Amino acid sequence: MKARDYIKILNRVINNIDQGVHLIDSNGKTILFNKAMSSLKDEDQRDILNKDINEFDDSKKFNLLKEVLITNKVLENKKLTYINEKGKEITTITTIMPLNSSENKLGAVEITKNITGLRELSNKILNLHRKISSPTKIKEIEMKKYDFKNIHTKDYEFEKNIEIAKEVSFNKNNAIITGENGVGKTTIAKIIHYNGKRQSKSVIEQNCSDIKSELLEEILFGNLDKDDEKRTIGILEQCNLGTLILENIETMSLSLQYKLAKSIKNKYLKLNDSKKIIPIDCRILLTSSLSLNNLLKEKKISDELYKILESNHINIPPLRERKTDILRLVDIYINKYNKMLNKNIIKIDEKTKIKLLNYDFRGNISELKNIIYMSVSDLNKNEKIIRDINLDKLKKDVSMDINIEKDFDLEGTMKAIEKKYILKAMKLNHNNISRAAKTLGIKRQTLQHKLKKYNIGGKRCTLD
Repeated sequence: MKARDYIKILNRVINNIDQGVHLIDSNGKTILFNKAMSSLKDEDQRDILNKDINEFDDSKKFNLLKEVLITNKVLENKKLTYINEKGKEITTITTIMPLNSSENKLGAVEITKNITGLRELSNKILNLHRKISSPTKIKEIEMKKYDFKNIHTKDYEFEKNIEIAKEVSFNKNNAIITGENGVGKTTIAKIIHYNGKRQSKSVIEQNCSDIKSELLEEILFGNLDKDDEKRTIGILEQCNLGTLILENIETMSLSLQYKLAKSIKNKYLKLNDSKKIIPIDCRILLTSSLSLNNLLKEKKISDELYKILESNHINIPPLRERKTDILRLVDIYINKYNKMLNKNIIKIDEKTKIKLLNYDFRGNISELKNIIYMSVSDLNKNEKIIRDINLDKLKKDVSMDINIEKDFDLEGTMKAIEKKYILKAMKLNHNNISRAAKTLGIKRQTLQHKLKKYNIGGKRCTLD
């Protein structure tokens, strides 16, 4: 293949990516101006290609590119907000780099990503957080629900960590809570908040997983590019004097962790291009399904953030290591689901007790809740004893033979499996979304989102 063929292919690829690319030579002449950049700048490619950007004196669209070409300095990840010619506010992340050989200046390249959709989504999330964190009667209910008295354990290791949690709660300290999925990390975090000096203030929880870095940054810090009247307030400010719970911290980028740690340590935010300081004083509680050793070993937590949290580490042991707690929790959940499902179960038989004590509970507390819920719901109103839970069947239901063939579609397969379990849970719970969410071990809002995503509900959920 000839060099010019490579260039044609490269141009075709760059022309079809979703990031804007603008390449100029050392004289300011445009060599490449792809479709995405054409859309962002509201300029026809034909009007820009092979033209000198200095010809556009009355336009601010190329000022930063001109500046980098002159100063030979990199402009990295600059957030820009402007109104386009159609009157719509556009927000972008822009990086501009000078291009040099060992001796000569070759030109400069601008790479721009449109994050307007992310900003709009972040505004919706922030408004939702603001409503949830507003003082209401719900707080009184939450304070009763999230109490250290409601932690039922006789496990020595767990009791030691609960004492650390009590100290964190009393002293308004930051902390990191680790443990396998389903052990109740977020529950412990809420208990810390509602039993300390910040209990009357806002508590906000935000899951860091599956959120793009730009959106998560916007949610945390809000929009620091504008003045007070126009800017969006982030959750760090929204829960000032309260508690911010960040779940799955290992999925947050290290650069964003550094910025978070700096803000926590300094106890303020600073508006961009302004001397204005915004004081923030919120307790940060992080959760992770990785152990602290693995977080450090795999470099999933920044040094700066670790220094703020290292003295307050709460580790929740998995349920299979807390044998003394299993039967105690079984009795609690039987009582809970009796009231919910209008049943009269008294206990489980001895054979079932032995099975539960020897079960590995990979889903921890969440899995135990599901097992007891399914067992209670399967019995009729006159039955009083749960006799023999088929745990082998439960294991079989959630396992599968892995057979990857040609053109295997992982995403499609995972969606099909998720849809199947949602339909099953909705059917078991007679289309009651709250109960189905508890069966699946997810939040009601999450299930509502998934029902809408898969367009299922109503009569569809009664089908086999």
